[in-house]
Amino acid sequence: MFSIFSPHIVYYALTLNIHFLQYFVNGVAAKPGRFKNIHVISVDIALFDISVARRKILGNTGSQIGKLFDKSEKMVLDRETTKRIGDFVRQKPRAVDEIAKLLQVSWRTADRYVEEISSQGTIAVRVFRGGTRGALKIVYWTAMEIPPFTDLQEELWKKIETGRSKDDFSPLEIYQYVDEDKRRAYLEPTSEKFVYADKTINELLEKAEKEIIFFSGNSTWINYTEKGKKVTDILEKLGKKGVPMKILSRVDVAGVSNIEKIVRINRNIGKEAIEIRHSTQPLRGYVIDGKICKLREIIRPDPERDVLKRNLIVNYEFYDAEWIDWIKKVWWKLYNRSVPLTRRMESLKSIKGITFK
Repeated sequence: MFSIFSPHIVYYALTLNIHFLQYFVNGVAAKPGRFKNIHVISVDIALFDISVARRKILGNTGSQIGKLFDKSEKMVLDRETTKRIGDFVRQKPRAVDEIAKLLQVSWRTADRYVEEISSQGTIAVRVFRGGTRGALKIVYWTAMEIPPFTDLQEELWKKIETGRSKDDFSPLEIYQYVDEDKRRAYLEPTSEKFVYADKTINELLEKAEKEIIFFSGNSTWINYTEKGKKVTDILEKLGKKGVPMKILSRVDVAGVSNIEKIVRINRNIGKEAIEIRHSTQPLRGYVIDGKICKLREIIRPDPERDVLKRNLIVNYEFYDAEWIDWIKKVWWKLYNRSVPLTRRMESLKSIKGITFK
């Protein structure tokens, strides 16, 4: 007696030709007398759920198949794959299984890709016959060419789109339209020599569970320490927990040391827990788990008007789900036109006389 249990055969059957495996197993089970010397291992693939199949095949053992699945499931979603999925779904709605076959990955990996891309607002997912063995997950295109929901938000987007520095757009332009019970703002005085002093950043970041996206200038905030607790330590802890973090920041000669500190966090963790992309845009702040958005504005004294005597920092916090959703779409719009860190760093390193760690 022998078992149909070659790790590579089962793995590739599940990822590339799962229908064949189902028919084969069902055929053997239906005619046991015909296959007396074959011991069939039950495989549940009705929902194309690779995790279910793995558990039923492996039980609690740690065989080679588990390692193969784990390797597949750790594949990182890159920009090219995101575009392939978007182009594929834009043509017509697709099942997750179709996307898996297009990319030649497992159903579980394709499903993870879909979930991540859907957070950008370009695609959405609908489950038919949910809760049954015949459930079907359909992915369809929902993206608008620009992120606004209203004419007002379109005007706000145009201002953000054309802005390059933090002085080109004030978060107050957004804040004034948010319901009073879903917003909060307060001042923080600072010295003449500006020092980043977001006293709530550590507290807010530590509460993150799903994702954090950052609007940044030159990532000065990475140097912040509050009550002996460093932002870098918190980010590393979140990275180890699997919380994805993405940063839009200028990557230039002046701020490259800040970028290197963020890259060092990834090295310590052993994976790209924090994605950095070069972008020049006017917003400063972050969105945590899609539940809270905090944007900051620096107001400097105007010698001509002589209204202020010192620098001020205005903190704007938003709790309105619809406005936060719009701000996230603004972030993704900026992200899609940003430059990958590796490409930007290669260009910087090509400048003679500049050295990096």
